Amino acid sequence: MSDPRISNHSVLVVVLHDEARIWDVDAHDTKDALVITKTELENRHVREAQHHGGHESSKSDPAYFTEIAEAVADAREVLLMGHGTGKSNTMVTFHEHVKSHNSQLAGKVLAELNADLSALSDGQIRKLGLEWFEAHRGGAANH
Repeated sequence: MSDPRISNHSVLVVVLHDEARIWDVDAHDTKDALVITKTELENRHVREAQHHGGHESSKSDPAYFTEIAEAVADAREVLLMGHGTGKSNTMVTFHEHVKSHNSQLAGKVLAELNADLSALSDGQIRKLGLEWFEAHRGGAANH
């Protein structure tokens, strides 16, 4: 179910391996992000051993991705942000999942942005999203 705080709003969705943060960029204040945490965090040591042994499981987590998609289902438009490259970027994997399983939401995704998220505060991440909307959409609040 979509969160009422983002219904018919422009949203920034930061998708990380174990957590997604969602901001309503139409809001004029600096509201905290809606946070979705992956239910079962993986043991990274075991995962690394599986990877080297050729037993790596898929990087995608359909239940986690479905929860994120449901949270933003009623958004007007979506800007995705992540970090990493290729298959190591969970945002890209999430976007591919949405394209395959939720064409209505996929049509609302405007762009994918990459940033060094580990070096940025939540405020700086939100500001990057706001700046993108201002530069590419005439300002999120102007819709």
